[in-house]
Amino acid sequence: MQENKVEKLMYKEGTYENKLFELYVNLYEEEDETIRKDLRERILKLIPDDYDIKSDIVFYSNSSPVVKIRELEVLEKECYDRLNKLFDLNEIDDFYCYIEGREYIRLIDKIACLYLDINKKEENFKLCEKIISLNPGDNLSILD
Repeated sequence: MQENKVEKLMYKEGTYENKLFELYVNLYEEEDETIRKDLRERILKLIPDDYDIKSDIVFYSNSSPVVKIRELEVLEKECYDRLNKLFDLNEIDDFYCYIEGREYIRLIDKIACLYLDINKKEENFKLCEKIISLNPGDNLSILD
């Protein structure tokens, strides 16, 4: 029931939620990287702790995989600390059901991909196991 109210609000012209939703839609449909950069910056002004956007900026940068891993690990620590304040991460069963949890899972998925790019299979495997433990349904195709 609450979800329907949120959905209606998101699509209502002139609302904060509608503007934010439009920014996200435009970001993921836009092909021009200059425009995408502008959209990411606008979203971060509205939601400074959007770890999807923060990690995308690092992941799609021109840095080397090793530099990206270091930067993403810093974000992962920040995100984990933030989540630890919201949830008892040792006791939560449905971590992946929370938006913040999904952001965290996608962030560590990016790190795992980069480990695979530099042929660090053991580190990749550990992160994949962590993702599966946090998200048994595995909607990131880690099981593949």
